[in-house]
Amino acid sequence: MSSSDTKQSLASTRLRMTALVSAIAIILVITAPIYMSLRAEAQLPDINKRPSENLTPDQSRYLACGYNLKTIRNCLEMYKTDHKGKYPDKLSKLTEGKYGGYTGSMGIPTCPVTRKDTYSASYKVSPDGKNFTVYCSGHNHKALGVPPNRPAYDSRKGIIPR
Repeated sequence: MSSSDTKQSLASTRLRMTALVSAIAIILVITAPIYMSLRAEAQLPDINKRPSENLTPDQSRYLACGYNLKTIRNCLEMYKTDHKGKYPDKLSKLTEGKYGGYTGSMGIPTCPVTRKDTYSASYKVSPDGKNFTVYCSGHNHKALGVPPNRPAYDSRKGIIPR
């Protein structure tokens, strides 16, 4: 094997390694915000630890309200994917279209305490349409010592439980 073949082989190996490292970096850049959002959501009481045995009815309703926010977030993400990376200006747009739009026949979820849509009035989208906040409007979970307008969801921070 000549010296030029060795240099060529070494350059080819370096190129492959650079491509591999670049691919890993891209994957990390894409998945890091998702991971951080999931970590923020973990601040709500853990529904996977036999909640029916350990939670009071008020805690269960609070958890259901938090999961309603996650459902709304999922619908908003689907909308954003279909609309050039922008969130809708109002939540009611999620229900438009054939078969109920992005929410299906469910429509906008209702707070389990009030049994009303407490989310639509609170929904705010940034002027560029790339970020949003939404929360359970009112002091609906005061029995748990939760401040008004909680739980909340911010597209940059994730769930804001208290």
